[in-house]
Amino acid sequence: MEKRFVRGSEEMSKKSRYTLEEAVTVLKYSVAPIASWPLPIDEKPSVVLMTKIWWWVAIIHLSVSIFAWFYNIYQNRSDIDVVIRITSELLGVASVIVKMLTVRLEHTRLQGLVGEMHSFLRTGTPEELDLIQRYVDERIVSHATIFICTVLGPLAFIVGPAVVAQPLPLDAAYPFSMETTWIWATVYLSQTIIAIQIGCMAQLNFLYTVLLWFTGARLEMLSTEYLDAVDEENFKRCIKKHQELIEYFHRVKGTTRSIAPHAFSIAIFAVTCGGFIIMRNPSLYVAAKYFLFVAIAGMQLFLFTWPADNLTVMGKRVGDSAYGCAWVGKSQGMLKDLTIVLGRCKNPLIIAVRGVFPALSLEVFGGAVAASFSYLTTLRALAEGL
Repeated sequence: MEKRFVRGSEEMSKKSRYTLEEAVTVLKYSVAPIASWPLPIDEKPSVVLMTKIWWWVAIIHLSVSIFAWFYNIYQNRSDIDVVIRITSELLGVASVIVKMLTVRLEHTRLQGLVGEMHSFLRTGTPEELDLIQRYVDERIVSHATIFICTVLGPLAFIVGPAVVAQPLPLDAAYPFSMETTWIWATVYLSQTIIAIQIGCMAQLNFLYTVLLWFTGARLEMLSTEYLDAVDEENFKRCIKKHQELIEYFHRVKGTTRSIAPHAFSIAIFAVTCGGFIIMRNPSLYVAAKYFLFVAIAGMQLFLFTWPADNLTVMGKRVGDSAYGCAWVGKSQGMLKDLTIVLGRCKNPLIIAVRGVFPALSLEVFGGAVAASFSYLTTLRALAEGL
C-alpha cells in the first residue's frame, strides 16, 4: 500500500512538471504583440498573412511614435536628468524596432532551428527526453523569475498615471493638445501597447536561450553516448550525431551573433541610464520602476551568456568523453575515427562577435556590468559638473 502511494506520488510529480513544450508555447504567445515568433513551415496561410500584417502595423506604429521621444528631448534639452530619463525610454522603443527587424531577417533560420527542436522532442528516446526535462527543472525557477520581471516592468510604467501626477505612462511629448478626452485616450492606448511591446522584446530573448540550452543538453547526451560506445559501429553512430550537432550549433551561433550585440549594448546603456536615474533621489515609484528597468536590461544579457557558457563546457566534455571510451585494443578504424573526433573538439564551441566580445560567456556578463558602473560614475560626475 505504501509503495503504491509513493509510486502514485512520483507519477503525479512527473505530470505536474513544467515541460519544454509548455515553456515554448508560453513564449510564443507572450511575444505575439510584436509578431516575431518563427512560425512553423506548415502553418496555415491565413495565420501567416495575419502575422505579417500585424508585424507591419507594429513596426510602422513604433517607427512613427519614436519621434515623440525625440521631440520631448528637444523640449527638455537643458535638463540632463529629464533627458537621461527620456533617452532610457527611447532606447527601449528603438530596441523593439531593431529586434523585430533582426528576427525578421533571421526568420528562415530560426524557423528551421525551432522546427528541428520540436521534431526532436517528438522522436527523442526516453533517456534524451529525461535529460531535457532535467534541464527545464533545474532552470525553471530562475528563468520564470526573469520572465515575471519582464511582465512587471512594462506594467510599472503603464500604471504610472494612477500612482503619480502624470497624464501618460511614458515620457513622450506631442505637438498637439491632450485636453480632448478621445485624443488623450488614443495616445494612452498607443503608449500602453508600446510598453507591452518593450516587454515582449525582452521576452523574445528566451527564444535564443531555449535554443542554446537545447544545444547544450544534446551535447551532454552525446558525451554520455561516447562513453558508452564499446565498438566501432556505436562510435561511428556517435560521430554522425556529433557532426549533426556541430552543424546545428553553427546555425544557432549564426542567429545568436546577429542579436547578442544588441543585448550587450542594451545592458550597458540601460544599466547606465537607469542607474543614473535611481541615484538622483527620485520618488519611490520612479526608483522601483527604473530598478525593474535596470534588472531586465541586465537579465537580457544573462539569458545569452549563461547557456552559451554551458554550451562551451559541454563541447569540451564531448571530447573528454570520446577519449574516455573503450578504445584501447580496438580496430585501427576506430582509433582513426577517435583522432578525428579529438581534432574536431580542439575548436571550442564559442559564440564570438569581433570587436564586441571574444566569446559569449559569464565573464562577458561580468565585464558588461563592470563597464556599466564605470560609465555610470562618469555620467554622474558629468551631471554634477554642469
